[in-house]
Amino acid sequence: MADPVTYTAVLPLSERTVLFASGLLAARAAGHSHLTVDGTLIRTDRCHVPGPTARADRGEARVDLWWSGKHAAHGGNVQVLAAPDGWPIWTSDVRPGREHDTTALRAHAEVLPLLAEWTDQTHAVLADLGYEGVRATLITPIKHRVGSPPTSAPSTCCTPPPVPRPNAATPCSRRPSRRCAGSASAPGASAR
Repeated sequence: MADPVTYTAVLPLSERTVLFASGLLAARAAGHSHLTVDGTLIRTDRCHVPGPTARADRGEARVDLWWSGKHAAHGGNVQVLAAPDGWPIWTSDVRPGREHDTTALRAHAEVLPLLAEWTDQTHAVLADLGYEGVRATLITPIKHRVGSPPTSAPSTCCTPPPVPRPNAATPCSRRPSRRCAGSASAPGASAR
């Protein structure tokens, strides 16, 4: 009989792998030519854990593990694999907010090999510049220096048409403002 602690630790990993693989099969069966990987910060207000990095202004203090410097907020990083229309196929477990998208995706060891297996001449996985280190599996934009001419690199010339990003905030998903005319709660907006 297997050790119960080991059994419970291994079972969720295999279930996550099966769910991820079944999501990829469903995407292929649905005829999707591409998928999108993106990360988002789920904001929190109660997660505070000292991380491994010392703060520059106070050597004895540590940078908070759940603090995202990019967003200037506490939260957890969740990776999302989405269909071309933005519908989520798979979401990862939460990772500390200070982790970059590539690090958070690599923390799930089963994901990149399965995405590489899914990718072929007619299927692609698109990602933003946050995944720059995994160009062998994902199609990412290429950074150009100011003044340099654009190139026709293979990773950028045959990409599918632009699609909505699954985790991008729409103009009316933020706090109501004067510029958000689609929100009935915005000042001067009409209730349609």
